[in-house]
Amino acid sequence: MKNDSLFRKAVIINTILWLFITTIAPNLLIILISFTKRDPEQLINFSLTLENFSQALSPLFLKVYFNSLKIGIISVALCLIFGYAYAFIMYREKNKFIKYFLLIAIIIPFWTSSLIRTYSIIFILKLNGFLNQLLLAIGLIDSPLNMLYSNGAVIFGFVYTLIPFMIIPIFLSLRKIEYSLIESAKDLGASSTDIFLKIILPLSSTGVISGCSMVLLSSLGMFYLSDLLGGSKTVMIGNLIKDQILLNNNWNLASAISVILYLIVIFGIIFQRENYKINFHVSK
Repeated sequence: MKNDSLFRKAVIINTILWLFITTIAPNLLIILISFTKRDPEQLINFSLTLENFSQALSPLFLKVYFNSLKIGIISVALCLIFGYAYAFIMYREKNKFIKYFLLIAIIIPFWTSSLIRTYSIIFILKLNGFLNQLLLAIGLIDSPLNMLYSNGAVIFGFVYTLIPFMIIPIFLSLRKIEYSLIESAKDLGASSTDIFLKIILPLSSTGVISGCSMVLLSSLGMFYLSDLLGGSKTVMIGNLIKDQILLNNNWNLASAISVILYLIVIFGIIFQRENYKINFHVSK
């Protein structure tokens, strides 16, 4: 028993230490740097200032934040439409082989690097790529379309990359719905539309909220997708942070923008928790 207690304490201490080194300390350092003046010779000079936040909240940067949110919200909407349909098909599928095949089809892309998958999107969307060749062969277009380096290409990349984060939470919430509720509703004369809108959708709302939160918050920080698919035409919050560090060597401003991104993430988590509470209260 004594050895078990020592082992448990050692595991807890190592876990806390690891979290402090890899998560807590770096984030505290970023917050500290965001409140200090820029010094080309040293990372922290301990001269406190709010100038970084004043610059980070300038009209030019605010435009980037709103553009990031716009692209993120559109990506969430598309992921929700296609992701819910896919999750619902898996939920209604009674053949276990087909159901597990659909689930594995979502997981398999995670076995390869997201960067490699992004380059595959470039191959699909470029002027002489697969999609243009298909549209030309069908006769829908007369000349190749320039689909790369646009907001549409970035949104396509986000949907392709992040849709599993929408499908899996929705599917898990749908699995918790007792099929007897649906059968009872049918026996009482409810139509398929009423069953979906009044039973299935409300009971799966926790998965919808969780999926929307993960897709939106992930899209705000994935700078490499907007870099490769949007080029210089699409600048998002992640690109701002990356450019301030790699191009301008301005860690202070980059840290201030990161803190603003933290606040957006925290707001999203609080919103998600509040919705979980509301749904739990209603379900009772």
